[in-house]
Amino acid sequence: MTFKKNLSDHFKNFSASPFLFVGSGMSRRYLGAEDWEFLLRKFADLIDVSYTRINSQADGDLMKTASLLAETYAQKWWDSEIKGDK
Repeated sequence: MTFKKNLSDHFKNFSASPFLFVGSGMSRRYLGAEDWEFLLRKFADLIDVSYTRINSQADGDLMKTASLLAETYAQKWWDSEIKGDK
C-alpha cells in the first residue's frame, strides 16, 4: 500500500475534514512574517526595556525571555496611568 492510499484510508475514519497545520517557517518564508525572536525584540522596544538584558537573564531561552518580558510588562502596566484608573 502506498503512503497516499494509507493516508486516504486513515482520513476516511473521521467525519470531519483534516486540518493542515503549517508552522511559522511557512509564514516567514512566503509571507515575510517575523520570527518569534523578532517579535520579542519588538515587544521589548514597545515597553522600553533592553531585549539583550532580558534575553541574557533568560540564558538565551526564548520561552524564559518571553516570560520575563511578560512580567516586566505586567509591572509597567500596573504602574502606568493608562489602565483607566481615575
